[in-house]
Amino acid sequence: MQRSILIGTTVLVGSIVWFTYITQPTTQVPVETTQYTDPSEVATSTTPYSENSDTHKGNVDTPKMDTIDTVSSTTDSTPGNTGTTESPTSTSTVTTSKTQKTSTQTILYTFNVAEVFEESGSSSSSASQYFWLNSGAKLIIKNGIGSTIIGELPKNDPWRRVYAQTNPLDTENGAFPQNLFRLVTQTAWENVEQELDFSIQEIHAINTHDRDAFSGIFLMSRYINSNTLYYAGIRMDGKAVIKKKLHGVYYTLAETQLFSSTISYDRISFPNLIPTNTWFRIASNTITTPQGAVQISLSFAHSQSEPLETVLTTTDTGVNWPPITARGHVGIRTDYADVLFDNYTISTSVLAP
Repeated sequence: MQRSILIGTTVLVGSIVWFTYITQPTTQVPVETTQYTDPSEVATSTTPYSENSDTHKGNVDTPKMDTIDTVSSTTDSTPGNTGTTESPTSTSTVTTSKTQKTSTQTILYTFNVAEVFEESGSSSSSASQYFWLNSGAKLIIKNGIGSTIIGELPKNDPWRRVYAQTNPLDTENGAFPQNLFRLVTQTAWENVEQELDFSIQEIHAINTHDRDAFSGIFLMSRYINSNTLYYAGIRMDGKAVIKKKLHGVYYTLAETQLFSSTISYDRISFPNLIPTNTWFRIASNTITTPQGAVQISLSFAHSQSEPLETVLTTTDTGVNWPPITARGHVGIRTDYADVLFDNYTISTSVLAP
């Protein structure tokens, strides 16, 4: 358990506000964790488990390794953004005294600055100091809501031509680049908690082997590159899942059924069990334990106003290769869907001694 004292905030500018806390450890309540590995989804050295690709045209660049306590106050000018600025200042204070007080930091992205944020081939070429859109063509922000592309791209849109050439199968000849949406932070985090409001508007049940039960919406953490990371979220077959992707191979760490239906999931006739046009909240927490393992939890709320409830907790002690303990980036992944976003929160997570 932790007690956090707000010691400073910055004025909200654009869509981002920063908070800084000093966290004082209190008595920790032990958390029971479970470790689950689905043999059908764990790859061997000769039979890798394949899911839809995280890239469509070789965007495998690692984001810039900024630290969470040295964020500068500069202007973020994204393509299509005329005169809009997002320039928070960080007031992080790190204390390593004998009292073991530790600073924590929170970023809240509210999507209240209208703009179109476009994909770039690498994090270093991203127009935003906060995010890198690795795939999906566009993050569209209007009326206080962020979204993937909604519906089919116009035939004369340049991104439609790009995806028609680079990944026609997964995007229906470039019409739906949002089928492969990947948004990654520029800033690297170690122990981190994320929270996101989302609403799936429509599923694109196109005929590709990369779309199946494992597609869905996920929060990524410890993102070293597109082939090494953790992710936690909701699959289209209604399961909540936590996975590790290491060197391009997926390993299931935990899963449970979250949504059910009288009709069983079928990738053709019934391709999605997640309710559409409904707002939900999702959260993940990724932290390295004193023993060197990585503990990951997934929480969910059935509306924006309900409290989050933990639905999965697992500990990666070295499932098929060591756990990912290095600092990494975080972000949002969605598959084969039009999705709305709001209130994306990223916070330093502190494990009490």
